[in-house]
Amino acid sequence: MFILRRGSTEISLVLRRIEKAPPAGSLLPCTRGDRVAFHALIVDDSSAVRAFVRASLEDEGFALVQEAETGFEALRLLASNAFDVIIVDINMPDINGIELLAFMKKSPRQQGARKVLISTPVGSPDSNRGAELGADAFLEKPFEVDELRALIRGLLGSAEEVSR
Repeated sequence: MFILRRGSTEISLVLRRIEKAPPAGSLLPCTRGDRVAFHALIVDDSSAVRAFVRASLEDEGFALVQEAETGFEALRLLASNAFDVIIVDINMPDINGIELLAFMKKSPRQQGARKVLISTPVGSPDSNRGAELGADAFLEKPFEVDELRALIRGLLGSAEEVSR
């Protein structure tokens, strides 16, 4: 069992549910028409960033985009959903992005998810720690829609799967 330095009963209970989830490999993206449609989670305390990223992903054909304003909200969503892409801000008030990655690393349900850290300069201690904890990519704020879309296409393996 993973223990968060800040210690919280709520966090431990959520983590237990995450650890008992079915393996990520058994959950596949859904289809929308003749193409694969993916499921994403955006975790950022800025409503403007969440709206920007949501619009970008929905334009790319994501079937479901969920949002969490805090790390605690993200833990609740991670316990009951499998995601293809999880985009996490490093700097959040309760559970930061690095701590959230540590939880996801222990979660069988999220093992197959592509994880993107945003907001920190590449090469910083946080981005290096994020890579150790399973982050697949880093995107420094501010970023352009095209940067985000290209990154997501690359992470999901094929431009045809998420392009229009």
